[in-house]
Amino acid sequence: MAKAIASKTKATRRKKAPARRRSTTRAREPASACAPSPHRRELLGVLCLAAGITTALALLSYAPSDAARIARGDPATENLIGQLGHHLASALLGSIGLGAFVLALAAILVSFVLFTRRSVHLTVVEAVSYAVLVLAGATLAHLALPEARPLHHAPGGAVGAVLGELLRSHLNTAGALIVTGAVAITALVLATDLTVARLAGALFRAVGRLYRRLAHFLAAQWASYQAARTERAQQLAARAAERRALEAEEAQALRQAIEAKKAQAREAAGRRQGKARREAAGGEGEAPLHGDVDACQKIALPHPAAAMVSPIDEVEALCDLHPVDPLSNPTHEDPAWAHGLASLAPKIEVPIGGLSAPGQGDAHEPAEDGPPIVEDAASLHPPRAAQPAEAIEAPEISDAPAAAPPAGQPAGDAGSGPAPAKPESNRPPPPARAAAEDRGDAAGSSAQAREDGPTIVEAKAPPKPKRRAVQESFAYTQHGERFVLPSLDLLDRPPKQRKGELDRASLHETARRLTQKLADFGISGEVKKIRLGPVVTMYEFVPGPGVKISRIAGLADDLAMAMEALRVRIVAPLPGKGAVGIEVPNKDRQTVYLREILEQDAFQSSKSKLTLGFGKDVEGMPLAMDLAQMPHLLIAGTTGSGKSVSVNSMITSILYKATPDEVRFIMVDPKWTELSLYEGIPHLLLPVVKDPAKAALALRWAVDEMERRYQLLADAGVRGLAGYNKKVDALHAEWEARQATRDPDATDESEKDPEPERLPFIVIIIDELADLMMVASREVETYIARLAQKARAAGIHLMVATQRPSTDVLTGIIKANFPARIGFRVASRHDSQTIINQPGAEKLLGKGDMLVIPPGTSDPVRVHGAFVSDEEIHRVVEHLKQQGQPIYDESILKPRSDEADGEGDGEDDALDPKWDEALLLVSERERISVSYLQRRLSIGYNRAARMIERMEREGIVGPADGSKPREVLISAPPG
Repeated sequence: MAKAIASKTKATRRKKAPARRRSTTRAREPASACAPSPHRRELLGVLCLAAGITTALALLSYAPSDAARIARGDPATENLIGQLGHHLASALLGSIGLGAFVLALAAILVSFVLFTRRSVHLTVVEAVSYAVLVLAGATLAHLALPEARPLHHAPGGAVGAVLGELLRSHLNTAGALIVTGAVAITALVLATDLTVARLAGALFRAVGRLYRRLAHFLAAQWASYQAARTERAQQLAARAAERRALEAEEAQALRQAIEAKKAQAREAAGRRQGKARREAAGGEGEAPLHGDVDACQKIALPHPAAAMVSPIDEVEALCDLHPVDPLSNPTHEDPAWAHGLASLAPKIEVPIGGLSAPGQGDAHEPAEDGPPIVEDAASLHPPRAAQPAEAIEAPEISDAPAAAPPAGQPAGDAGSGPAPAKPESNRPPPPARAAAEDRGDAAGSSAQAREDGPTIVEAKAPPKPKRRAVQESFAYTQHGERFVLPSLDLLDRPPKQRKGELDRASLHETARRLTQKLADFGISGEVKKIRLGPVVTMYEFVPGPGVKISRIAGLADDLAMAMEALRVRIVAPLPGKGAVGIEVPNKDRQTVYLREILEQDAFQSSKSKLTLGFGKDVEGMPLAMDLAQMPHLLIAGTTGSGKSVSVNSMITSILYKATPDEVRFIMVDPKWTELSLYEGIPHLLLPVVKDPAKAALALRWAVDEMERRYQLLADAGVRGLAGYNKKVDALHAEWEARQATRDPDATDESEKDPEPERLPFIVIIIDELADLMMVASREVETYIARLAQKARAAGIHLMVATQRPSTDVLTGIIKANFPARIGFRVASRHDSQTIINQPGAEKLLGKGDMLVIPPGTSDPVRVHGAFVSDEEIHRVVEHLKQQGQPIYDESILKPRSDEADGEGDGEDDALDPKWDEALLLVSERERISVSYLQRRLSIGYNRAARMIERMEREGIVGPADGSKPREVLISAPPG
């Protein structure tokens, strides 16, 4: 039984074995058929590589202009692949945009995979993921770069645009970006072996590596900087030690030379004394010798406590060693003194080194660190070390004390008889003393300056005013009253500002730091001059060859930080000079007072009644200008810049020059506080205008007055106000002669001819233009433009100020007619460009610091405005009020004929020539407004409003409905 079962089992196994072998063979056959042979893989790899490179070249060389060439039948194209490449690139870019480059790159990568691997397994999920990744990339490109047009196509192509706009319509831009990004990351994870965790880890690792490399780089740079700084400090310390040792050697050599000279002087004086005694014993009767051995004791150091001796002082002392009368040694038999000093010159030159030998000019080095200082002011003594080296050669030059003997007299007998003494003035002084006497001369100062160091030019002292004559009185009214101009005693006398000692070392250090800072930015050059001023100091920097001025002009903030200054202004270049001006504020700022300006001859000698006292320029000289020559002034500056104080100074200057018969004011003060101080002075044509609406009426009156004056000038045959007044003076003399011969009892008015009247100047002052432009911008702009264009010859001048120099306030029409402008400190570079047509006002210091553009030039001048207090203005105003009461012209603020309010029964409206035209215009519309009627008829607002009100009374238009236009109740006539 068991044997039968075993035999059956073996038989079954023998039958199944071939079956398994056959099934295995059948299973292997499809696998071998699906797997490509090596030749097929290489062929596919070559095809993929060729397709990828072809696509990439077609995309990179795509040019839209090829479409026009292809349309014309031109075979030449810019595309490297030809017409086929152009069509391929256009199709890919138009469909998927930047994703076309991804396809080209993918084809190249697949080719490399085929070259390196035996088989490529790509599942359906991976293939779909790659396709989704390309579509998501196109959508992201469209959403993230909506305005970009790479290669003149949308970044995402048509597919990206459609999908992106579809998502944006439902999720908006932010939501669409989030969803598309999530889809792209999911497709990337499914298509590759990457995971989100691995991507995040790779990103963090990349950031960490970047951080470590950056930290290592910064640490290396810091260590290098510290090493360089330490090495620089060691070099400076070594140089300082060498300099101190050299100075000690020079001082020792100088002392030895002086001691040797003293010994020679004693020996020479002894010989001369012995000779004089022998001659006295012989009965010659000559004058005793003035110099002796004790004269050597006159040599003394100017500073005994000093550790070092100044070589110039020692040599000057040696020059005074032999004060002998010229007649004492006429024959010069023993010129040991002169030879001794001549021998001293080379001895001093060798140890000092910096002093030039004879014939080398003024080029020498300073005795101490820093360049020599040369000052223009006569009150300052130049440093001894800065005197020229010719001072050492003084004994050689001036060694000719004896006068020539008369003709026929032998030289040896010159001392036997009385000889005429040579005048002291004809005796040439030593060059060192001559330089000290001429140190106030600018030319002498320039000669003393070093070629390699800046010259310091101190602020000039203004010339002392001449003695003023007693103030004369002027006729004020026709009743014989007299007007007395204010006295300068009404203004406070400026306090004496103690002038400290000039800190030359600090100025040279600032110049060195300035040069070094510019060198750090690659700008070579040197500071040639340092000009001191009351508020700022200007350093004249001469750039090296090849340096562009524009590079220096943009370093104001960097230089301010390096100089530790509040603000630094750069003038590049200085007008008329080959240098760049760098203005650095002084640590101690001086105050300029108005009295200092008004008492100067520049103001007192001016014949113009409109002379304005501005202040002092950067060199400390007073500045005054004539408003009649400007002829209008535009002023702008922020709050606190000193604008209002300077306006008060200009007004006060006019009040000190002109009587009410010569100058009249119209003051507009919308802020109510700035010009109200002058209320009640006799110079006013009307009270200070504080209502912006009334200011427009005042400007309109000024325009009418300008037209009236031009008619008077034309009738008189003159061209200006000065000529008209001169002719009126001549006619007035004739009129007085006629009045003297007229019968005083005659009462007939027709017999009396009117008295000729002079025309005064009219100055219109507007303190804040911005308020007027907000209320009636069109009318104010028109009136100001007309006055600025034509009013100069008529004697009407404008002074307009604003604290908001924007283009909507200072319009182009206004700016074009104000050539003279003043810019105080403003908030931005744009505001400075608006007021003075160039930057710079934003760098001012405030409190009266301003840039003035004089008439006839575009180069601004920096001026420090004069200060006048409210108490001083009150005193001047009280003095003027005591001279007389103002005579106001109330008709100025009355509306003109076309601006009248028209209250009453409307009889004046019926005479309006525009009424019929207004009716026709209204009848053609369904609704009407005042502003529309004003624009269409080119009339004023008040006149248009009056017409609308009359139409409402007559039932032509409906009532007002808030700010909406009125309804028209009539229709246009037929035909």
